[in-house]
Amino acid sequence: MESQNFDSAQELIDAFDIDGVEAYSRITELSDREVGFSVQRKYPNDILYSPLVNGDGEDDTVALIHVVYSHPTELKTDFDSHKVPLIIRIVTYSRYRSNHIDYDFNDPQSPTKESVERTKSTPLPVALDFYNEYFYDHHTGTFIDQRHEPITGEELLNDVYDAHCATSHHKKGRKIRAKLKSQNTAIAFLGTSINVLVFVLTRLFGRTLDESETSSAYYRGYQRKNLKKLSTESLDVFGYKAARSVILLFCIIAATAFAIKYNFNIHTPYLNKVFSDSFLALTHTLILLWLLDVMFPLLIFYLVNFLTRARTRLSFMKFKP
Repeated sequence: MESQNFDSAQELIDAFDIDGVEAYSRITELSDREVGFSVQRKYPNDILYSPLVNGDGEDDTVALIHVVYSHPTELKTDFDSHKVPLIIRIVTYSRYRSNHIDYDFNDPQSPTKESVERTKSTPLPVALDFYNEYFYDHHTGTFIDQRHEPITGEELLNDVYDAHCATSHHKKGRKIRAKLKSQNTAIAFLGTSINVLVFVLTRLFGRTLDESETSSAYYRGYQRKNLKKLSTESLDVFGYKAARSVILLFCIIAATAFAIKYNFNIHTPYLNKVFSDSFLALTHTLILLWLLDVMFPLLIFYLVNFLTRARTRLSFMKFKP
């Protein structure tokens, strides 16, 4: 009975026990993770996707599977140390392009021009990610699935491989392709919305959004301290320092409001009182400046962060094949 976590990629490779399995080749240890490896498998002939073929007649594009063992030193969250989750990703991989900038049709190792044209007309299998769907149970020394049923390493890889290949079929892959298309459309819409809001915040409301050296704003949004109003971009109005662009916006709003009141002959007791009393006019001016210079930028800032985190959650959302 095992109880010790894997501390090397070779231990994980040994657990999968696929060294002698002909279908899987080029087992390679991952250099950017504590424990993980990649393995390749050629595509079958009974799917719609036609892989690239080089001048020697060998398949150039293969299914590349990354298997990462969630080592305790790499995880910030607590989990059962005896049931370690695996992170698995499968993609279409070109052996030639991994080592070259572009195709060279004069190189026999390069995919042929005819092969490239033929492959373009066939549906490419969708890249799939599997999080917390497979685990290694150190109590039993076996892999298990979400139902806690034991599964061999080869069976696990076969399941991932079959799900990936199935996405190339029109009928089987239509559903997940539609979901992925909707996901990409939503992510693009959120990205555009975020860019527009950041533009409004920085240009219209005169704020500066500084990036952090230790974290990326793309995934988690900006920290509150990153939202700044520089003194070089501010003007003093009745003792209140407001951003230059906010003062311009305030003047435009005030001039527009006066023009509407004058041209449409709008008279109400409240407006007449405000326009005729200097103290009330000053009070309303400062309140409007405060709203434009403090509250609106804050609201936009929090909305940017909300949309950013929504985009991140959507980006990492999993779809069942």
